[in-house]
Amino acid sequence: VASVSTLTTNTYTINPPLNTNTTYYWRARGQNGCANGNYSEVFSFVTVSSSCTTFNSTNVPVNISSSGTPTITSTLSVSGSGVISDLNVKSLTGTHTWINDLSFTLASPAGTSVLLFADICDSENNFNINLDDEAASSNYPCPPTDGATYKPQGLLSDFDGQNANGTWTLTVADSYNQDGGALQTWGIEVCSAVTPPTAYQVVQIKAFLEGAYNTGTG
Repeated sequence: VASVSTLTTNTYTINPPLNTNTTYYWRARGQNGCANGNYSEVFSFVTVSSSCTTFNSTNVPVNISSSGTPTITSTLSVSGSGVISDLNVKSLTGTHTWINDLSFTLASPAGTSVLLFADICDSENNFNINLDDEAASSNYPCPPTDGATYKPQGLLSDFDGQNANGTWTLTVADSYNQDGGALQTWGIEVCSAVTPPTAYQVVQIKAFLEGAYNTGTG
């Protein structure tokens, strides 16, 4: 049960967030220095439920030449998904001598680009990593080959609210000559709402504080 009696605006944000796929009931009343209004009738809403699916790129492996300073791309097609509520990078693996040479960027079908990581570690080789905004740590091991999950340097939440369907592009840029390798695997986990987000976290009570349940003036 959440209760608050000092609202001065027409919204209330609940913290911690509500559980997903759950029915909640609420009522409201106005109050001022003169009196308290009557409680409204009880209303209800259902929070959204999320479904998560992992999509793996088939546009691999892609060679990273040891000659020059190449930039390579790999694509991934998503279909049958929906509006993104959370997105994570999965199974980002490959070989490369001197991992510090590389930067990784992910672009959505809408054209939004997020830096995954760049210039990490030093002369260590290869990578095997997962990325999640909600990961416990942003301290990458050197080399980053333990297959664990870490925070990206950019924010994957920049993709939230976009349609996941379409072509995603991973770009790997090699800043220095001589060292090379290959992008071997990568994928994205897409979480999207499976019911319309009619209410979630924020309860609108303006109609009741400004309407029939307002106490009026004293």
